[in-house]
Amino acid sequence: MALSFKVIIVFILISIINILSATHMFPVMLMGINFYLFSRLLDNNKYYGVLMSVVVFTIFEINHGFPLLSISLVSLILYSIILPYFMTNVSILNRSKVASISIFYLSLFILLALVYEMNFILFIQLILNFLFDIFIGFVIL
Repeated sequence: MALSFKVIIVFILISIINILSATHMFPVMLMGINFYLFSRLLDNNKYYGVLMSVVVFTIFEINHGFPLLSISLVSLILYSIILPYFMTNVSILNRSKVASISIFYLSLFILLALVYEMNFILFIQLILNFLFDIFIGFVIL
C-alpha cells in the first residue's frame, strides 16, 4: 500500500518549516504531528512512511543541535513501551491524539532539559508548539 498524498505533503511541510525555523529563529517545530504520524504509520505497518518520519526527526535534530536519532529513539520507546502502558491502565486515553502528543511533548521537555539549559522562553516555546500541534492535529489529521 502506498502512502497517501496528504501524509507525504505533511512530511515535506514539516521538514521545510524546521529548516526555515532554524534559520530565522521561528519556534514552530510540529514534532507532535510527526510523532502522531509515526505512531499511526507503525500501527498500519507502512514502514516507508516510518522512514520518512525518522528523516523528518533527523532534520529537526540536525537543525536544533540534538544528538542524532535521539528523538526517533524516544518516539520508538514511547510508541512501544510507554503509550501501550498508559492506554491499558488509563481508560480516558484510548488512543487519542491529545494524549499521545501530550506524552510526546513531556518526553521532549525532558530531552530538552537534558540537552539544553531550560529557561522560561524555551518552556513557553514548547507550550506554544504543543498547543499549535494539538490545533493542527484536529484540523488537518
